[in-house]
Amino acid sequence: MSAASACRWLGSTTVSVLFEYDTPKFVHIRNKKVGLLNRLVQLAIVGYIIGYGIVWENGAQDKEPVQSVVTTKVKGVSVLNATRQFMTDCNEWPILDHVDLIVPAQEPNSFFVTTNLWATCNQKYGVCPELSTIPDAVCLTNDSCPPGIIYRTGNGVTTGECTGFNETCQIRGWCPVEDENDTLTDEGPIIDTKDFTVLVKNSISFPKLDSSYRVRNIPERANNKSYLSGCQFDPDSEMGLFCPIFSLKQIVDMINSSDGYYESLATKGAVVGLEISWDCNLDRSPTHCVPKYSARRLDNPNAQISNGFNFRYPRYYRDQNGDDVRDVWKVYGIKFEIVVTGEGRKFSFTTLVLALGSTIALLAIATTVTDVIALYLLKKGTYYREKKYQKVAKEDEESVTLKALNHSQEKSPLLREKRKE
Repeated sequence: MSAASACRWLGSTTVSVLFEYDTPKFVHIRNKKVGLLNRLVQLAIVGYIIGYGIVWENGAQDKEPVQSVVTTKVKGVSVLNATRQFMTDCNEWPILDHVDLIVPAQEPNSFFVTTNLWATCNQKYGVCPELSTIPDAVCLTNDSCPPGIIYRTGNGVTTGECTGFNETCQIRGWCPVEDENDTLTDEGPIIDTKDFTVLVKNSISFPKLDSSYRVRNIPERANNKSYLSGCQFDPDSEMGLFCPIFSLKQIVDMINSSDGYYESLATKGAVVGLEISWDCNLDRSPTHCVPKYSARRLDNPNAQISNGFNFRYPRYYRDQNGDDVRDVWKVYGIKFEIVVTGEGRKFSFTTLVLALGSTIALLAIATTVTDVIALYLLKKGTYYREKKYQKVAKEDEESVTLKALNHSQEKSPLLREKRKE
């Protein structure tokens, strides 16, 4: 194609796009197959919108994410592992309860249970050798230990002396420094907490849909104060299914119920999520709005570096001489995060009208699908296309105008009189 031909084609195409107009033309096709196909496509669209969108997916109801508040209360008593008492020679009691092991006592939407520990006892403020596991602290002479240095992972400030005991720089701080033996810590949890119980109180509401609608995970029919003291969660019983008191092992068993799994989490610590799911229909009684419980591990169990969960906290006191003393507990444990999900639904006439309106709009798809099949796939498709699409050129417009003019002249009384004369 030459450049001139290409320019003419481009010009004619541009003119046709800008100065031509398409208008729909209705063609009544008397064909049972085409008519049945059109009705089937319409029926499918209506069935999908009403059956799936409105009925199954509650398309006639407004929806709102759940608004939630959670509080927890843990109870339990544990005896320290007798074979590892050397780890806690800090004038501590061999029996510890929830007051000792839940640190801190309250957290928003979560709680932490101590399951394992390493204790550094009777620390006093003074001077002592730094740990030999800190490379920069290893020394041969005092010249290797400039005073006033704080190592990045150190435990105090250097004094400028190199101790001959373990050939590390001397520091000023809380002494003796912590020197954890990972081999002993990895033997297993020193504290048995799997039978500890936790009361999870969850209150939900949907202020946008109904400000007066409030539900708890404690059944309202349980108006007896002794109900909570005698129940425990049990998915296999009607009474225990909605009891919000769990043993810690029950929660972990929702993830993996194999023997030893709880102990594997308790040794180095973990983060576990207890999920409470709500699906509430506000058009029904609140007694039908009930929670569903599940659990999953939130941290990465396959992490090769810094796996588990641990932190440190001190206990301060004064000894017989009146000196300030502290015990430092490096505690491992399971952190339980309470995750609340769900939504509320309530009928809305406006939402229903919008759903029906979308149904009517989508019915146009039936016409498009039927046109494609009738005009391009059926044997008579060429014939149907000729009837549906009609091109009107300028010459046709002039011919129609001339015919209309002649017709109007024939009907004019004045022209008929002149022709008679």
